[in-house]
Amino acid sequence: WQRGLPDFALVLSMYVAPAQNHVGVFFGRNEKFGATEALSRLKPFQPAIEERLKLKPEQSCAGLGINSLWRVNCFAEDNWPAMADWLVTEASRFERAVAEVLGEGDEADS
Repeated sequence: WQRGLPDFALVLSMYVAPAQNHVGVFFGRNEKFGATEALSRLKPFQPAIEERLKLKPEQSCAGLGINSLWRVNCFAEDNWPAMADWLVTEASRFERAVAEVLGEGDEADS
């Protein structure tokens, strides 16, 4: 699933990985939204965004740039509501962090 951030030409991708027993959020790719090269475009802002997210090292997956994952048994149906809530909550946190960091220049213009 993807949530578009058109003001920044980004998309947040939310996924379920049952084989790895985790769910996660990362900045994906979607040409329709102009969301390409997110990893390299966000690299200069990564420390500031990650500082706002306050992620622990075990909450991330190497190679996905700014991302968060939750290790959970995806096959347990009782976990599905919590997984859906976590994905939406985490995507919203990412959206706020990016808006705060990338939107800082806009506030100076106001």
